[in-house]
Amino acid sequence: MSVITTYEPVPNRIRTLARVVAAAGPLARDELAEHLMPGSPPKQDQVANILREAVRLRIVTETDRKVELAEGIRPRDVADDAWFEAFVGQALFSRILDERDDNRAVGFAMAWLLTRPAVPELEWRSDFAAAMRADLHGDEVYDATNVDRSAMLAYWARFAGLAEAVGWSGKRYLVPDPTRAIARQLEHVLPLGSDIPMPRFLDGLAAVLAVLEGGAIRAQVESRLRRPREAAALSAATSLALLRLELRGAITLRAESDASPYLRLLEAGGDSPRRVTHISRPRLRK
Repeated sequence: MSVITTYEPVPNRIRTLARVVAAAGPLARDELAEHLMPGSPPKQDQVANILREAVRLRIVTETDRKVELAEGIRPRDVADDAWFEAFVGQALFSRILDERDDNRAVGFAMAWLLTRPAVPELEWRSDFAAAMRADLHGDEVYDATNVDRSAMLAYWARFAGLAEAVGWSGKRYLVPDPTRAIARQLEHVLPLGSDIPMPRFLDGLAAVLAVLEGGAIRAQVESRLRRPREAAALSAATSLALLRLELRGAITLRAESDASPYLRLLEAGGDSPRRVTHISRPRLRK
């Protein structure tokens, strides 16, 4: 089981459980159930499923029949939405290559999502498996075996900052867009005032977000693509994220020379890709 094959542990329920434990813990499981579902008979199976995934994500622990925050997590951490989303994203990706991790398929599914066009093509509640089989060699669809599991993948991809929900022509779509996930890592991979070659920046991102180009998860997914990405080209989703961050003034992209070994190509929505060799993060002006 994983966070997309079990339907109770949507992101907001995991966060609610963590906040209850932060405010009132340590709690016995029946006490936790009463807090989560006040005024109604607790549904023990639902609580058990949410708790199990929260433990697997290492947000809480359950020992001696008591549930409490995992070591090193403070109550103020789980009250911070940005911290919580970043923690969950890292929890999903950091152990994904461990075959004992029940959530390993989730990371591969998200890496596949980020190879898709950054346009409203995938309906929120649709059969992602069909799209995967069209994109990838082989039959592995990373747990997205039906519409409900695809919807769970959509919830978690959006929560992790790797996609956005977009309304279009009366329908809801999932659009690959890792802008929020990348923005959270800028402080670590591109400190204020730095100016570095694009490959170095991308390697830093891939080390913490293995679903992006160059990451261990992404590499395994891209090895199955029927239409492989060119080595110097970035996906539409990563291109969109970097261009959005540039428009916000968070980063600056520039090209020094088309012959540079640092050259990378961004999909910019026109006939020709945008050429970029370096990325910088300007200091805020006073």
